[in-house]
Amino acid sequence: MGKMDKAVIFIDGYCNLCNGLLRKVLKADKRNIFRFSSIQGETYHELAKREKVPRNMDTVVLYDEGRVFLKSKAVFEIASRLGGLYKILLVFRVLPKALNDNLYDLVARLRYRVFGKRNHCELQAGPALRDKFLD
Repeated sequence: MGKMDKAVIFIDGYCNLCNGLLRKVLKADKRNIFRFSSIQGETYHELAKREKVPRNMDTVVLYDEGRVFLKSKAVFEIASRLGGLYKILLVFRVLPKALNDNLYDLVARLRYRVFGKRNHCELQAGPALRDKFLD
């Protein structure tokens, strides 16, 4: 299992929307607070053996020191930690969690149709960013 010394964002490595989110977070993570892995990867499968995390691929997962954030809660937590303009997303926290998660689920269901899907898991980075990826 990859070293989880920082908060880890797990995404669907086949999802174009998710990979777009990953690129945005990589660019915005000036304080080097996140690591990344795919839900399809070994790190996530090992985590799933010892923590209560979903086995499906329909959510971004933020894992940090034993805490698991899913769906809209994960998005809000990532935005909060990134700061800057990303904090604008936090205005949606005033909405009921069920509504935010229902909207999240709708996007998750439509993500392949609207944004497309890769033929293989493609979490990659150049040498300068390689240490941010767990597997």
